[in-house]
Amino acid sequence: MTKSDTFDVNRSRKPVKPVKPPPAPSKLSRSGGSGRLKKEPSVGQEELNRRVEAFINKFNEDMRLQRQESLNRYMEMINRGAH
Repeated sequence: MTKSDTFDVNRSRKPVKPVKPPPAPSKLSRSGGSGRLKKEPSVGQEELNRRVEAFINKFNEDMRLQRQESLNRYMEMINRGAH
């Protein structure tokens, strides 16, 4: 008996269609209780750049803090073993 003899392949199955991910959330807001959604106006290029820069700066700061916390935990671990 070979390995391929034990592998059961069902060749009559239809190929599975890939699941389409849900659309990305857009900036929609409810308008005063009517239950209807309205789209917020798109931001200008300057505002978009400002938001992107703020996001990148926050991300970099978070990474810096995580590195610092990791280094602090490492130093505490090393110092515990040195005594």
